[in-house]
Amino acid sequence: METPETITIVVVTRNRRDDIARTLTNLLSLPERPAVIVIDNASTDETPELLSSQFPQIRCIRLSQNLGAVARNIGVKLATTRLVAFCDDDSWFLPGTISTACRVFDAHPRLALAQAQIFVGPNHRPDPNNQVMAGSPLPARHSGPGPALLGFIACGVVVRRTAFLDVGGFHSRYGTYGEERLLAIDWVNNGWQLAYVDSMVAHHYPSMSGRQSNRNHICARNDLWTVWLRRPGAVVARKTFGTCVRNPRAVAMAVKGIPWVWRERQVIPQWLEAQLRLLEA
Repeated sequence: METPETITIVVVTRNRRDDIARTLTNLLSLPERPAVIVIDNASTDETPELLSSQFPQIRCIRLSQNLGAVARNIGVKLATTRLVAFCDDDSWFLPGTISTACRVFDAHPRLALAQAQIFVGPNHRPDPNNQVMAGSPLPARHSGPGPALLGFIACGVVVRRTAFLDVGGFHSRYGTYGEERLLAIDWVNNGWQLAYVDSMVAHHYPSMSGRQSNRNHICARNDLWTVWLRRPGAVVARKTFGTCVRNPRAVAMAVKGIPWVWRERQVIPQWLEAQLRLLEA
């Protein structure tokens, strides 16, 4: 059985008192007894009081402002374990998944991320993305534990801490929604591997509380920023035009980031661009 010194679970929450209570109850019941760090994104409800009164054994960091997904970076830096798992405040891992992940990472030294199967809601409905990831057409540059990926769902993954820090974690400007894509691209570009491991399982009970009404616009904006940051000029033009047609508001939001995007732009090599096009095809 793996010990808490092997893995830390990082959970980010904001204004979801009941959801985080359910998630932590499930995480604390795991037989592996992993360490847990909760990053509270400046909650204004009773979440901080709940964490301190009902879960004193968990390390909780209360932020003064909402950083969105980048708050996970803080948890990773605080962790002292070689592996870090991410759950949202409405998701958790099935017993045995942590032990499986530890064995998988031991066997695959270039593995940066292992994606669990995700089952949704009280009826444990398979997330449609499970089938998509299981059928990934991507070639594996290293022998891996499952289909190679160029994206992931952050509510149910385990990452190698050194690999996460190697690429700088989640980008500070993306906030929440669609933040995974850039990190996945940068990992693979740096020689790391991402894999779908169906012997790992996470449960996701999507909460409607705290969701931003402009979620679709933020996702489209972040996708466009990723294209501008990493894709060649022809792809930038095509993707920008397509987003203008489908979601002009997202383009208006993205344009505000042009100065920093221009400074940080680093086009990926052709072999990686070919993999992205393979997925898009």
